[in-house]
Amino acid sequence: MGFLLEKKQFQLQLPHYLLILIGAALMLLLALTEKKAALHKPENSTVSPSSRQILSSKKDLSTNLAPPNLPPELQQRINILEKATTLQDSLKILQEIVNVAISQDRYDVASNYQEQILLKYKDQEVNLLEKTARYFYEASLRADSLENTTFTQKALNYYEKYLSKKPQDLDAQVIQALLWVKGNTPMQGIQKLVKLAEENPGLYKAHLELGKFSLQTGQLDKAIMRLQQAQKVNSSDWEAHFYLGLALQQKEKGEEAQAAYRKAMSLAPTSQIKSIIEQQLHTISNN
Repeated sequence: MGFLLEKKQFQLQLPHYLLILIGAALMLLLALTEKKAALHKPENSTVSPSSRQILSSKKDLSTNLAPPNLPPELQQRINILEKATTLQDSLKILQEIVNVAISQDRYDVASNYQEQILLKYKDQEVNLLEKTARYFYEASLRADSLENTTFTQKALNYYEKYLSKKPQDLDAQVIQALLWVKGNTPMQGIQKLVKLAEENPGLYKAHLELGKFSLQTGQLDKAIMRLQQAQKVNSSDWEAHFYLGLALQQKEKGEEAQAAYRKAMSLAPTSQIKSIIEQQLHTISNN
């Protein structure tokens, strides 16, 4: 599933009033970019609290290289790293720290130590650049507002370096666009996503993210169109089915929404995600 929502908790990136303002701006840009004559009026949301756990949630992180209260398995390796005397030993232990941190969903730790590996190679390894950028992006998704800004900016910096060496990586371009949306240039990010989707009909992530933006701004017909396109490109990822279910439910198409939720639940990678989808499915059954 790559850089998507497989997390122990999900992110809350901005206060509610800012989300409203950004949502309105995104809706205007989408309409202008696709040469629509008028804006779509957002419809009343019927998304339940359970689905909002996927759309927006958070967990605390630290931007320190070795934040406090680490699991013993991580802290032990960090202690060993401090005693390393050779470059080879340092690189080996650094990689162990990164691997353990990722296994424990601690991208705040993984990103910082991956950066240390990259710096020892002086930014020359393209694959290390991509990993470092991706881990900082993952950390930004899990961070509170202050840490979010730090992780987002680092991710942007490393994606810029990576794409200067490998500009044909479309998945990386999608993440760069998402980081622009998260950062100070949301309009630039949306425009980039629209262009990527138009020029690359088989680019799943671009269609998925545009569908999610349309859903968040109340453009339900457009969201359904985008998410159905994402389904055609990749029918084995749960996210397109889940968000399509949300859009269909808000359009009061209960049977179609149920089918989408059931498909999403059959593909969900964790029991937590399955539980959230099941709760959303029950909101239809109970109506």
